[in-house]
Amino acid sequence: MRNIILSEFYAYYKQHHALKHLESATVQLNDALFERINEAMGTALLNKIEPRHVLEFLEILPNTGIKKTTLSANTVRKHYNLLKTIYNYVVKWEFATRNPCHSVDPPRFTPKEKEILQKEDLDKFIEAVEKYAPKKNKLMLYLSFCLMLRRSELLGIQSSDINHLKRTLTINRAVVKDRDEKYKVKYPKTVNGIRTQAIPNVIYDLLCECLAINDNKYKYDDSTTKWLFTGRFDYTKPMYPDSFNRWLERFCEKYKFKHLYPHLMRHMGGSYLLSEGISLASVSKAMGHASKKFTLETYIHAVERVDNETASVMDDIMKISNHQLSWWFCSGGHSP
Repeated sequence: MRNIILSEFYAYYKQHHALKHLESATVQLNDALFERINEAMGTALLNKIEPRHVLEFLEILPNTGIKKTTLSANTVRKHYNLLKTIYNYVVKWEFATRNPCHSVDPPRFTPKEKEILQKEDLDKFIEAVEKYAPKKNKLMLYLSFCLMLRRSELLGIQSSDINHLKRTLTINRAVVKDRDEKYKVKYPKTVNGIRTQAIPNVIYDLLCECLAINDNKYKYDDSTTKWLFTGRFDYTKPMYPDSFNRWLERFCEKYKFKHLYPHLMRHMGGSYLLSEGISLASVSKAMGHASKKFTLETYIHAVERVDNETASVMDDIMKISNHQLSWWFCSGGHSP
């Protein structure tokens, strides 16, 4: 085992793992988070950092915000998660034998409920999309909402991923920004991200229309790689990842809707399914989440609303049952 200090190992971890496997935005976020970790324990030897050091760091961390602001519980938890991840690789690569974070409970964090469009506003938004959005952008919105696709998964769709006989879409790749502000093709974010979804009838015809438009572009191209959402000036490449965000931002501003972004459309889809009584397991599978636990933690507010509605239904059932039971006693035990 090599006994080096934490800051040296982070550089090693970044070179041999992060830069190769993580998205550039994630690497940048980790660098920002590690600044505080480095200040607190960066010069400590890997095998000398103990659970008590992690506990002490987490206790002082909330008060280390810029301009004396208090860090949010979510930000504190992100620091803990990064340190835990770093030490997972410390152990995996045999720089030390244990992860001190495993003996420390993760900081408590209740995610804030994202402000989704309520039914009335959603109806108005869809009406505006139907009237004013180009077909391609309309399809992107509907796939984000109805199939709850991540932006990267949406941009990774190729014509060959669509089974017209079964009316299904297979998600098996993602398109993300690279470090040089270009794009790269990779697997979906999680193992469960590789999945097959049924295409709702309400958007299948629109999908076929967009495919027909693309067929004209590819008429004289023998390439087997045919992206559903193509680059603006080069149809042989997928759409640049930020393009969808920029268009949606301008659309909402023009037609006076609250700020929406692609991932919020996906989140709204999951929330509406849960509110309609679709099981947590089904929603988790459709969204390609790593686990049902993650879905529960992310959509806790929607689940709580469903639980409250369930309780109300049981109240109604019990009221009916009690009424019938009272009638049974009053009638001397005779059936109606």
